[in-house]
Amino acid sequence: MANTIAYLTTRSNFVQVSSDVPITKQRNPEKYDSPEVFEANKRELVTDLIVKAKQIDLLINSLPEPEPEQAQVSISTSSLDVLGFCDELGHDFELQRRADPWSG
Repeated sequence: MANTIAYLTTRSNFVQVSSDVPITKQRNPEKYDSPEVFEANKRELVTDLIVKAKQIDLLINSLPEPEPEQAQVSISTSSLDVLGFCDELGHDFELQRRADPWSG
């Protein structure tokens, strides 16, 4: 898809979209595609985008259902308890190391 976008931006000529904004640059005719080829490439990009959108939708729909909020709170609380315990162990170890630097 990125290749298609890069191709479309490099293989098209500049078109004036407003009379207030003049075209100051033109590409060499060998460097851009005919309007028919350009339209076909745009359609291909749209098709690619639709396919990707459907794939993403399929992936989202195949995700497992989220756990109930209470279960998530319980898991978060348990994780915080474990982190607190590890922090206490680390603090206790640091105090012991400072008291007896030769022990560990």
